[in-house]
Amino acid sequence: MKRFLLDKEAAKAYLLPKRLRDIRRAIFFMLVLFLYIYFYKHQNWLEHQTVVLFAFGGSLVLLIALQALIYHLGMRKYANSHFFVDGAILFHEWKNGKSTFLDLSITDRVNSDLRQGDLTSPALYMELPVGIKDRDELLTEIHMTMEIYGDRTMEKETGLERLWRSGILYRSCLFILLTILTQTGGFVYLLVHFISKKWQLNKIKRRLLFVSSYLLFCLLLIPLVAPVFGRSALPINGQLKPLNYLTVLLNRHYVSKELKDLLLEATDSMHQQYQSPIRYLDANFPFINGFPLIPHLSHNDGKKVDLAFYYKDKQTGGASDGSPSFIGYGVYEPPAGGEADYPEQCSMQGYWQYGALEILVPQWRADHYTVDAERTRALLEILLEQKETSKIFIEPHLKNRWGLEQYDKVRFHGCRAVRHDDHIHLQIQ
Repeated sequence: MKRFLLDKEAAKAYLLPKRLRDIRRAIFFMLVLFLYIYFYKHQNWLEHQTVVLFAFGGSLVLLIALQALIYHLGMRKYANSHFFVDGAILFHEWKNGKSTFLDLSITDRVNSDLRQGDLTSPALYMELPVGIKDRDELLTEIHMTMEIYGDRTMEKETGLERLWRSGILYRSCLFILLTILTQTGGFVYLLVHFISKKWQLNKIKRRLLFVSSYLLFCLLLIPLVAPVFGRSALPINGQLKPLNYLTVLLNRHYVSKELKDLLLEATDSMHQQYQSPIRYLDANFPFINGFPLIPHLSHNDGKKVDLAFYYKDKQTGGASDGSPSFIGYGVYEPPAGGEADYPEQCSMQGYWQYGALEILVPQWRADHYTVDAERTRALLEILLEQKETSKIFIEPHLKNRWGLEQYDKVRFHGCRAVRHDDHIHLQIQ
């Protein structure tokens, strides 16, 4: 007879009250929604980082406390009960605030019969589990468990269901998703998974280990290793910095040494002329030429970077460090009457993706800002004067509006890409 501690996953799957689980999910989604709205409405949220950290930390503590309460209540509610779980008969003990399961399964044959839904197997009644007087009581316990948790353990599973329950399909999908989004997140996930299995960590500890390990890789290890592969991390503060710090957390701020030097030189010029920082958007991943930076078509060799426009506050008319878009994309500076309207032309040719970001990105702050043509044009001219600059992509109507017709390096990017009247695309030779 085996004796083992019930882990948090089993508790969540079989014992925890559903209503409390729903409350926990609601708190989590409210936290995510609050953070999104706060970051969006406060572009300069770093100035209020104490408030953000207290809000996030307090919500995290609340979630952990609620998780502990749910676990405790679930264990107490089903103390000293029998359970039919995944084809095995388990007896749940609760002593001194600790939960333990006794595996009361008799033989592998019994487990096999139970999984196939055979409750009449003679082997089932050769020896009765501890705490049960007769087979009728055993059947009652099993059917009560099925009424509480459904008949899922008695149904025959398909191959895909078994694959999903084993966790292989779920872990594979998560590995692929993390790799697509961050390039290195999938590797960190697998590393944490193997460590967790070896140390037998519960779900909360596994998640904390993943977050801490990912931050360690993202902020310390990768910036040290990337130069070996010809990439350098762009600065994350000062006069050259990201518009959104998610760019850094997703490892999308790496460029070649030549491009980094060009940007630093341009940053010095903009600071001298306007005391304005340069804010970058997506650049490249840290490793492997040709690795795609989705959804971009060409950010895969360390030689490309997107830069944010400069904006003015519409109410005051003064220069602003804010942006109408939290991610820097999707709030456009459209063509005026009489200007070349390439967005309309591309849309008429069937390139639906060309202006799709306008639908996906909230436009709440679009009326609060207007493009600062003077500073943005000055930045473009500084970049165009650099011999390393190969191409700059902006919409043709902005090229004409800002008087940049004489520069052959300023080009139209084609309808297969997306609109470039919300940012500057810079690439070097």
